[in-house]
Amino acid sequence: MLKNSTISAKITALIVIISAITLLAASFFTYRSAVQSAEDKYTTSLVVIADSRAELLNNYFEKAVASVKLIQANPVADLSSLTSIYSFEAAIKTDAKGAILVSTDTLYKVGSNFVPEGSFIEKAAANVHFSHIKKQDSSYFVFVGAPLDSGIFVAKINLKKPFAFLQDQHGLGETGEVFVAQLDEELKQYIIGSPLRSDPGAYLKTIPQSDKAADQLKLAYQGKAGSGLGSDYRHKEVLKAWRKINFA
Repeated sequence: MLKNSTISAKITALIVIISAITLLAASFFTYRSAVQSAEDKYTTSLVVIADSRAELLNNYFEKAVASVKLIQANPVADLSSLTSIYSFEAAIKTDAKGAILVSTDTLYKVGSNFVPEGSFIEKAAANVHFSHIKKQDSSYFVFVGAPLDSGIFVAKINLKKPFAFLQDQHGLGETGEVFVAQLDEELKQYIIGSPLRSDPGAYLKTIPQSDKAADQLKLAYQGKAGSGLGSDYRHKEVLKAWRKINFA
């Protein structure tokens, strides 16, 4: 009788253990399903936000290119008139080597060389070309240059309006953010050229091409839009969505 009781107890214990394992497995899969569902929800939201921000920036820079091409087709001597007509912050005319001939910007004086970065003049002499994003005090801006007559026309474009749209945090929760990055081919690094929610004091933060945080930036630069998990500039795993901006 004692032996039968002992066997019965063992069987009962075995059933309890199997039930516990089944319950834990069911709980785990339910948890994973909930996590995946939340991840899918946030990814969908990020994709929509990335698409809308990319479209706005592409339209903004396409209009700048159209304005420059119009100026190429109808050159004028008075550059100051162009700043009001096309809403440029400043306009500059250089010779083929970058020496400033005319300037409406007090920071770039006639007779000095205009060199926002190494290859700008060379590239602008061949076609419409955007510089890296610049920051002066709290203002962000970019130069766009193009061949004009025997020299180069350069417009300074303030990025206050498009960057204000980037900083709209609707749909991004308490930690989400959108930023623009450019590749500096000479220094082999990406430059985050817009304000950062998680690092508001950053001054054009850089990410080496070899850094894991640059993986999705490389895809965006190649025109391969996508979304998924990845490392951010703080080296934290986050959900990402990336798009290529045509000017960058």
